Amino acid sequence: MKITRTIWMALMDEQLREYDEWRAIKGIPYSEGSTASVALIRGNQIIVGSVGDSRCVLSRNGQAMDLSTDHKPNLPDERRRIQTAGGRVTRDTRRVWCAGQERVQLGSYRVNGLLAMSRSIGDFVLKSNGLSATEQMVTCNPDVRTADITDDTEFLLIASDGIWDILSSQGAVDFVHQKLASGTTDLRTICEGLLSHCFRSRDNSTVILVQFKPAARIPLAPPASAAPVVNPSVTETSSAANPDASAEAKANSGREIEELEGPLLPLSTLPSSSQLL
Repeated sequence: MKITRTIWMALMDEQLREYDEWRAIKGIPYSEGSTASVALIRGNQIIVGSVGDSRCVLSRNGQAMDLSTDHKPNLPDERRRIQTAGGRVTRDTRRVWCAGQERVQLGSYRVNGLLAMSRSIGDFVLKSNGLSATEQMVTCNPDVRTADITDDTEFLLIASDGIWDILSSQGAVDFVHQKLASGTTDLRTICEGLLSHCFRSRDNSTVILVQFKPAARIPLAPPASAAPVVNPSVTETSSAANPDASAEAKANSGREIEELEGPLLPLSTLPSSSQLL
């Protein structure tokens, strides 16, 4: 049985809507939610489904390969869906003093000034306009991608956005490589070191590290003399393999309160509104 996007949604928001006990808890999950990044490993293939801004990164020969997309409201496709559903994309601003002058610091993009991601489980306050699940301002419809485990595949890293607030995908891969090269073999110790390194982030931080054994990898086929070389690639698809996978990893984080970041701009360069569309 294949896991389609429809089944994914049924397992997420639809079942959550039918579960009544949460209604007795004020605000949850009507005004709260979570991201999810799930990796299924079946045979020599990795299938990743992702909702929100947790991220799944594969290391191949020391190079970071993203297997998910950070679902932020300012991405063109995400913004288009939000606005079509009647929502708006705003941006946090804060007035600060710098070198004796008052300036404006730009921060996170948000859906209707509330949520700093454009896809999530829960957050029904942004999903109550009668549209289908895929058309909502904030949808739980995941991106699904697949990749082969090949000879140059080293490890898989799944983490919530507290890590990515501090490090890029390549930076996180380099951090793990440095620990492995220094003789650290305990993956738990590496994860704890990565969390400590990103401790200054004010957001949720969760890390899962999966290291592949040589026997689990597909040998890279030598290029045929008459055919072009085709490198293993990441494929995005609307369906995934059988859910009876041999491994599953999840990195979930709740609603985020992001630290304001970005350039400092003179007040004269900005509109008078405190929210930038």
